[in-house]
Amino acid sequence: MRWTACLFLVALTGCFTPEPEKGAGAADGGGGGAGGAGGAGPDYGASDAAVAQDAAMDAGADAGQCLPLEAPCQPSDCCVGGGVCSGADGAPRCLPGCAAEPCGAGRVCLGDPPVCVPDDDCVATPCAAAESCVVEPARSRCVPAGEGGVGATCDRAGGARCAGGLLCLTGRCVQACDGVCGCAAVAGVDVCADACDVFEQQGCADGEACLAWRIGVADDTSRLVGLCAPAPGTTGAAGEACATDGGTYHGDCAPTNTCAVTVRTPELERRCLPLCDDAHPCPAAGVCERVEAVGLPLGQTGTCRGDCAVFDENPCGDGHFCRPAAVGQGAAGLTLAGWCTPLQAAPWGEVGAPCEGAPLPSTCGPGLACAGTCRPICALDGSVPCATGQCTPLPGVPAYGACTD
Repeated sequence: MRWTACLFLVALTGCFTPEPEKGAGAADGGGGGAGGAGGAGPDYGASDAAVAQDAAMDAGADAGQCLPLEAPCQPSDCCVGGGVCSGADGAPRCLPGCAAEPCGAGRVCLGDPPVCVPDDDCVATPCAAAESCVVEPARSRCVPAGEGGVGATCDRAGGARCAGGLLCLTGRCVQACDGVCGCAAVAGVDVCADACDVFEQQGCADGEACLAWRIGVADDTSRLVGLCAPAPGTTGAAGEACATDGGTYHGDCAPTNTCAVTVRTPELERRCLPLCDDAHPCPAAGVCERVEAVGLPLGQTGTCRGDCAVFDENPCGDGHFCRPAAVGQGAAGLTLAGWCTPLQAAPWGEVGAPCEGAPLPSTCGPGLACAGTCRPICALDGSVPCATGQCTPLPGVPAYGACTD
């Protein structure tokens, strides 16, 4: 008798029932069929769900209590045939395990512990007319169509679905490339896109706007893709305060802007900031903060950060100062951008004062960075020298430093 296994089950079930002796139709891993031999119990590694499944099979298989495949289940339930109770495909249900055996046709192995989930491959084979295709990182599947037209937001969970014949890809309803529209490869899928100009708002029909899609990480060339969609009706101009809507990059700004955090105040307020690229530079004193994605080159498209020159004499007028902040330049590291900030917004630190920051933006005042204490900012090439001390590099900001004793 397997007293060791039963001792383990005491902690899980509170019972102590010895396992029957082995014989025809019983084996270590669970009950065999009539006259058949049972197989070895599956081992899915250290996953909590897998441990619960192994315990459930030991406890329930001999009593015929395992649930059939596709049945709704709880994590502690036993599933027949080496199945696993998994929520990898929506609500938890018993699905075939694939830790040891590959999935059959029309299924793909996902999750932890790994299970076989349906894969309709609707990128290659279109869904029925009353269905739309939801594209996920490792599979695609057909779901009942919704009402979302081209450009509408959608989600993989099915809360917002696309109209029949469309794809839900990276949160937008799009049309598969048909050889007629302007096509672009987005997340490895050829779709109708890039047929409009986000900066000039040209190329779309009346009532539509050209929306920036996956800014900076649109495809393998990491460029912006324009997508014609119903005009959002938002008009916030560059520099105006804004609020996000949880689903778009522009929030209540015009589609040529992003609604992004700035450092104009200690509380980090949001403002409408223009999109930018090499052909559409930022307004004077602005810095185009580029986007860099994992595995992709530095993005060609970015967001304009800053509205003042950090080292200029009183660039913001009376009652304000140009607060320096570090902005990303991808592989090139960080550079400086300045934001006109009210002097009365906070008790800004003077030279030598304790500070907080990383090191920019910080709680320090005009022309200062947080380097242990508030210290003057300098340029490592000597163009902005230290009055006293030496120019010590600031972490991650290659061209600038802080004047230290």
